[in-house]
Amino acid sequence: MYDSKEKCQNPENSTDQVINTKEKKVINKVRKNKVCICFLYTLLIIFMFTSLLLAYLYFSLKNEVRNSKLNNEELFCRSCSLENCKKCNGNECIECNIGFIPIYENNKIISCSKCNIGYHLINDQCKLNYTFKAIYKSDGSNIQLINYDISQIIEMTVDGKRVSPSNNYSFNDEQNHEVSMVLDIPENLNSTFNNTVNLISISFNPLLNTSNVIDMSSMFENCYSLKSIDFSNFDTSKVTNMGKMFNNCYLLISIDLSKFNTLNVELMHFMFNNCSSLTSIDLSSFNTSKVIDMYHMLNNCSLLTSIELSNFDTSQVTDMGCMFKGCSSLKAIDLNNFKTPNLNLMDSMFFGCSSLTSISLSNFNTSNLETIDYFLNNCSSLISIDLSNFETSNVKIFDFMFSNCSSLTSIDLSNFDNSQVTHMEGMFYGCSRLKYINIVNLKNYNRISTMFVSMFDQNIPHSGKIIANENFITLLNKTYITEWDIAIS
Repeated sequence: MYDSKEKCQNPENSTDQVINTKEKKVINKVRKNKVCICFLYTLLIIFMFTSLLLAYLYFSLKNEVRNSKLNNEELFCRSCSLENCKKCNGNECIECNIGFIPIYENNKIISCSKCNIGYHLINDQCKLNYTFKAIYKSDGSNIQLINYDISQIIEMTVDGKRVSPSNNYSFNDEQNHEVSMVLDIPENLNSTFNNTVNLISISFNPLLNTSNVIDMSSMFENCYSLKSIDFSNFDTSKVTNMGKMFNNCYLLISIDLSKFNTLNVELMHFMFNNCSSLTSIDLSSFNTSKVIDMYHMLNNCSLLTSIELSNFDTSQVTDMGCMFKGCSSLKAIDLNNFKTPNLNLMDSMFFGCSSLTSISLSNFNTSNLETIDYFLNNCSSLISIDLSNFETSNVKIFDFMFSNCSSLTSIDLSNFDNSQVTHMEGMFYGCSRLKYINIVNLKNYNRISTMFVSMFDQNIPHSGKIIANENFITLLNKTYITEWDIAIS
C-alpha cells in the first residue's frame, strides 16, 4: 500500500528508478562484452605465442634432423678440414661441392677450390695459367708453333691476347712474339716442337705435371733457332725414350738437365746430335743403367771442351757408334768407369776428335764387338793409345780405324785377333808420324789379302819398324813401307 501510494504521490522518483534499472542492464551487458573481448584477446595472444613456439620447435627439430642425417663421410670431411668437400671415402675427399673444382695431387683431391694460385677456370675445370711460354721469330709468313693434337690445345694467347688454338700462326711482320698455351699433357711428347724452326726460347710452367710422360724423343728436333730451354722442374721418372730430343738444335748454348730422372730411359741416340753451339753440359745426374743405345749421342758438339761422364753406367749399351764424333774441341775425356760387356758397335766413336791427346779405354770390354771402323779417324792430336785389353775376335770391320792420326808415333795391336775380319782397308791411312806397329797376331791373311795393300799409304814414314806374322811378309812388301824394318815374330 505504501509503495504504490508513494509512487503515485512521487511519479518522478518512479521514473528514475526505471531508468536506473535499464542503465544497470546496459552497463552489465557492456561489462560482459568487455570481458568477452578481453578473453578473446587473451586467446589470440596465447594462440600467436603458441604458433611462434611451435614454429621455433619445428625449425629446431628440422635442423637437428638434418644434422643427424650427416653421414660418416661428411663428418670425415669436416674432421680432415677440407673446405667445400661434399663427399668423402674414409678420410679422403672424393667430391667437391657444386661450383668448386677438385685439385689433385698423386690422384687424390687435396683441396676444393675455385682454382689455386697459378690455375684458372676453363670449361669448369682448373687448368694451369699456361703450360709454356715461348718466343718465336716471325718471318712474315705462317709459321709453325707446335706439333700437337689441336683438340688438346685448351687455350692460346699471342702477345697477351687470346686467340683460337692452332698449330700455326701468321704474324705478318718480322718481329719476335710471345706465345703461351695451355695444353692437356699426354703420355707421349714425341716431336712436340719438331721442326719449329722459328722457336727462339721456351720456358715451361714450374707447376706442370709430366709424371706420366713416357716418350720425349725428338721433342725439340730441328729447332734450328732455339737458344734456351727452361724445364728444370720436368718429372721424367717414367720416360723411356729421349732419342733425338735435341737433335739439330744448332744454336742451343746451354741446358740444365740436373733434375732429369733418367732411371727408366733406354734410348739416348742422337740426343744432343749437332748441338754445335753447346759449350757445356752437366750430365752428372744421369742414371744410364737401362740405356742400350748411345749412337750419335754427342755427335758434332764441336764447342764442348770437356764432359763429365764418370757416373755413366754403360753396362747395357750395345751401340756407341759416333758417340763423340765431331767433338773437335774436346781435350780430355774420362771413360775409366765405362763397362761395356754388351757393346757391339763402336764405329766412328771418336771420329774427328782432333783436340784429344789421349784416351783411356782400359776398362772397355769388347768381347762382343763387331764393328770398329773409323774408330779414331782424324784424331790428329792423339799421341798414344792403349788398346792392350781389346778383344777383337768377333770384329768384322776395321776400315780406317786409325786413319789420319797424324800425331800417333807407335801402336801396339799385338792382342788383335782378325779371324772374323771382312774389311780392313786404310787402317793406318794418313798416320804420317807412325814409326812402330805391332800386328803380330793378325793371321787371317788369306781373307784380307786383297784389302791389306791399302792398309798403308804413301804418307807412312819411309822408315820404321813393324812386327808381324811371317805370312804377311809378301803382302807387306807390296805396300808403301818397303823400307821399314819388318820383324818376323
